[in-house]
Amino acid sequence: MRKRLLTVLCLLICLGILGLGVAAFLASVSPWSLGYLLGLFLIFLGLVLAGRLRLVSAGGLALMVVLALARLAVVSPTVIVLPEGTPSRLGALIEERDVSLMATRWGGPLRIIPRPELPGVHKAMKAAYREMGAAYGLTASPVVDTVLARNGPERFDAVVFDAPGKPAGALIFLHGYTGNFTLNCFLAARAAREAGLMTVCPSAGFAGQWWEADGAATVEATLKWLEGRGIKRIVLGGLSNGANGASALAPGLEDRLSGLLLVSGGFADARSTRLPVLAIHGRRDTMVGIERTKRYLSQMGFGPWKRLIEVPEGHFALLVRREELGQEITRWLQLLH
Repeated sequence: MRKRLLTVLCLLICLGILGLGVAAFLASVSPWSLGYLLGLFLIFLGLVLAGRLRLVSAGGLALMVVLALARLAVVSPTVIVLPEGTPSRLGALIEERDVSLMATRWGGPLRIIPRPELPGVHKAMKAAYREMGAAYGLTASPVVDTVLARNGPERFDAVVFDAPGKPAGALIFLHGYTGNFTLNCFLAARAAREAGLMTVCPSAGFAGQWWEADGAATVEATLKWLEGRGIKRIVLGGLSNGANGASALAPGLEDRLSGLLLVSGGFADARSTRLPVLAIHGRRDTMVGIERTKRYLSQMGFGPWKRLIEVPEGHFALLVRREELGQEITRWLQLLH
């Protein structure tokens, strides 16, 4: 009876993997992820088969191991573990692009992402990942450690993009809800690089609650790591929940920062800051309304150093208008430094 139940369970898992494979194919995922899915399918298929055909499971496991070892050999070490600064091995195992494309392809039907936010996002995301690949090749991702809840103030993943030469300063860019993604860091880092800055994007768990004790301690550890490298001119920024956290933390860090960059977020009731502020927000944002950012800035008074850039986009404005907004960020950072 137990054997029969196990067989049925394995068959159901095989069917689930097949369905996931179809969804992945329709989302235009890479051969890496399709290969992992094939290996997983073969593992469970072998458990159903009899006799020597059970070796199919060994073949599936071997395929997954070969893919993992190949990625470890070729992936750029863009994700490091702070504060020690060692490369993240887990970060090299998956293709982040595929996670993101699955989310934007099926996030609407599954009600993970509001439908009004999705037009044009899937196409823009594919293009942005191609641009990152052209610049850096295969890149590591902090997604695995986020899923495994391995980040904390004493040990956390950070995506790091260096400046073209000796950095003139650094941008700390905080992630939003759903955790840290290399692509979001790349979008900010590409603009910062043009201004001579390196970029560090630390990880603070799935929810990205930077205003809580652990999140604030992670920002503090990131600041100390940069200051230990002799970098003193530091801009704090963030996307979505990361922008919320940056707006909350900035007033307490003013003596160590040179500016504040908020993208698609910011607490309306955060304390005012004397730092220069650049806020970017889409007028059609249904996830974090632009009125919150306007209220935050209005308490300090709009001006050359308290500036809001509005674009006719939704929550993914930085992705969809990455060239235009990247240039705006670069110009602002050059003025600061």
